[in-house]
Amino acid sequence: MKLNRKSIVVLVLVLGSLFLSSIKVNGIQESVDVVIQTTEEDTNILHNVTVEMITDLDSHREDKIPSILPDGTFTAQFNVTNLSNLDLNALELSISTNDYGSIMNPTVSTTSSLERDESWLSEGYIIDLITSSTTVSKPLDLAIILDQSGSMGDEIYALTNDLVGVVNQISDDVQDLQIGLILFGGSSSNPYNDDSLVTPLTEDISTIVGVLSNTHASGGHEPWGDALWVAQNRLNWREGAVKLIILITDEPCDGGEVIGYGETDDYDGELLYELFASLESQGFILCTVAASGANGLTLRQLESAAETTAGTFIVLGGDGQQTGDLPDIIGELIVKYAVELDLKIDVSLSHLNYEEIREYRELTFVVLIDDLPPEIDTWEYFSEDFFTDDKIVNVLFEIKDVTGVPFVEIYYKFNNVNFWTTTNATHIANDTFLLSLIFTEYEEILYYQVYTEDWLGNDVLTEIYTVDLLSAEESSRLYMGKKRELVLVPYQQITLKLIGAEDEELRGLQENASAIIFSETDVGFDIIAADMDESTIIVDQDNCTITSFNIEPEHTIKVSFVSSEYVEIQVINAIKETLEFTQEINRYLGVEDVFLYELDNRINETRERSIVADSELVQTSILVFDAETWELLIKGSSEVVLPNITCYVLIFATYHTGDIFITFTYDDLYDPWGHYYGITETAYWSFFAAIIGIASIIILRKKQRK
Repeated sequence: MKLNRKSIVVLVLVLGSLFLSSIKVNGIQESVDVVIQTTEEDTNILHNVTVEMITDLDSHREDKIPSILPDGTFTAQFNVTNLSNLDLNALELSISTNDYGSIMNPTVSTTSSLERDESWLSEGYIIDLITSSTTVSKPLDLAIILDQSGSMGDEIYALTNDLVGVVNQISDDVQDLQIGLILFGGSSSNPYNDDSLVTPLTEDISTIVGVLSNTHASGGHEPWGDALWVAQNRLNWREGAVKLIILITDEPCDGGEVIGYGETDDYDGELLYELFASLESQGFILCTVAASGANGLTLRQLESAAETTAGTFIVLGGDGQQTGDLPDIIGELIVKYAVELDLKIDVSLSHLNYEEIREYRELTFVVLIDDLPPEIDTWEYFSEDFFTDDKIVNVLFEIKDVTGVPFVEIYYKFNNVNFWTTTNATHIANDTFLLSLIFTEYEEILYYQVYTEDWLGNDVLTEIYTVDLLSAEESSRLYMGKKRELVLVPYQQITLKLIGAEDEELRGLQENASAIIFSETDVGFDIIAADMDESTIIVDQDNCTITSFNIEPEHTIKVSFVSSEYVEIQVINAIKETLEFTQEINRYLGVEDVFLYELDNRINETRERSIVADSELVQTSILVFDAETWELLIKGSSEVVLPNITCYVLIFATYHTGDIFITFTYDDLYDPWGHYYGITETAYWSFFAAIIGIASIIILRKKQRK
C-alpha cells in the first residue's frame, strides 16, 4: 500500500496525539473510581462490653502489660463491664492459651444476667507457664514494597546481596513463609497499571532476589499509596496466615491512580489515612522503614501507617540502624510477627441475644515472658557550661527491655586516678538515661562500665568503654562553611563554638559569616549566644524554631541550646556568596559542607526562575529564606522555583556526597537528574518531535525519488 505525503503527515500527527493522550505526565491519568473497603458497623452488642484482665503480676510499662519469668505461675481474672444500652443474659466466659501456658483449672465462668453499667468478675484462672525449647511459629505472608527511585540504589543492593542469607537463617524459626515483592517509583512508577512491578507471594526466595538483581534505581515519583492498595487487593494472601507488609522508601506518598488521584507531587490527603485504617480492619500489619534522607512529611506518614496497623516504624541512618542492616531488619520483623515468644490468653465471651441466639466476641491478652537481660546502647557528646566554661562529657544510655529497668548504675574513673566511682545515671525520658561529668585539662581518658537489671531481676554488666577527652575541644567547634546536626535531649545543654572566617581570601568575599540555626520540626528550643571576643550576648531567645546572626571574621561565638523535648536542629556556619542570574557553578559537597547564596530574583515577568543544585549521585536539600527577615520560605530538594524577592538559598547534602552542579536560571531550561523526578512533559514532546522529524525525512526521500 502506498501513502502520499499528506497521508503520512496526517498519520504521524494522529499517532503522536494518541501517544500523548495515553501516557502519564507526572502521575496524571484518566480518573478511575475506586472504593476503599471498610468494615460495616457491627451490631453485636458485646462490642460495647469492656473486658479487663486482672493478674497478681506486676507491670512497670506504660501499657500495663504484665510480665513474668519462665516457669512461673500466676492467677488471672477478667472484669466484664456492660456499657451497652441493653441487659446481657446468660453470659459465659472461657479462656485458652497458646503453647507457652497451661490452665490448671479450666472452667467456664457464667452469670445469668449483667445489667447496663454493671460489672462482673469472672472465676480466677490459675495459669502455669510451660518451658519449651521450641518456638511457636505461625504461617506468614510477607509483601515487601520497595521504592526503586534514584535515591534507593543502596537499599536495593543490600537486599539483593543479603536477603537470601537472612531468610535461610530464620528458616528454623519460621518454617511456613511466603514472600512477594512490589516495586514503585522510577521510570516505570506505578504497580496499579504495570503488572511487571508485582511479584506474587512465593516460597522461592530466589525469585524475589532475581527480580531485585535486575532492578536499577532511577527516576522519581513515588506513588506508594497505590502500591499498598495493590498489595492489599491483588496479592495471593493465604487464609489464616499472618499478613505482613514492609514498606521501604525515603519519600512522601505521591499521588497515583487510586490514592491521591490527580496529585503529581506529595499527597497527604484523607484517602491515604483511610487506606491505613482499611489495612488494619482487614488484619494487615504494616511495618515501615524510612530510608536515609527521609524528610519530615515522610517520617510522619510512615509512622502513622505503622501505628495504625500495630506495626513497627524504623528510621535508617544517624546513630541507629544503617542501610546495610536492611536485610537483617526484615528478618527480625518476620520473626517478630510470625513467632510467638510470649503467653497469649484467648478469651471467648458470649451471651444470648433477644432472639435467643448466642453471640460471641473473641479477645486476646498478652503476658510477656522475659528471661533476657536489658540491651544497652551508648553514645557520647561534649558540651561546656555557658558561663563557667567547665568542660562536660555526656554519656547517653538507651535501654531496651520489655519490662523496663528501675535504675542504671555507672562505674567510672579518669586516667589520672586509680579508683572507680559509682553513681546512678539520670532518667531523662522513656528508656533514656544520662551521665554528665565535668573534666579538666589533666584528664585525658574516661573509663566507664554500666550495670542494670530489669524489674524481673535479669541483669547485665557491660564491657569497659573509653572516651577520648582530648577530642572534646575540636568536636565542639564549627568552622565556616560547615553544618552540624544536633539532637537535643530534654533539659540537657549542648554548647558549640562557631568560628568566623579565618582564611584571608575567604574574609575578602564578605565581612561576616552567617549563622542559621533551625529546628527540623515545629518543636522549639532555647538559645543563648555570646561573642567571646567582645564579651557580649548577641542572642537570648526562648522556644524558637529558627534564628540567625552574624559572625565577624576571626571571632568565636559560643552558642548554648536546651529544649524540654527531643528535637533535631541544624546549626549552619556559612559565608554568603552572590549567585548571579544564569551563573553556573560546579562544587564538591561533603557530609558537613554547606553553601549559602544570595540571589536577587526581583523580576517583572511571568516566566519563573529556579535554582538547581543536583548531580547524578548526590541528592541535596535546598532551603530558601527571605533576605530581609530570614524567614524560612521553602524546603525542597535538587530544584526549587524561587519567589519574586531577594532571597538566601542554603544547600547541603541529604543523600550521598560528591560533585554537584549549581545554577540560577529559568526553571524550564534545566532538567535535574531524572532519578529524583518523574518523567516530565518535556520528554514526551521531545519524543513527539522526533517522530515528526523521522516522518519529514521519509517525505523528503520520497520527493527526491520522484
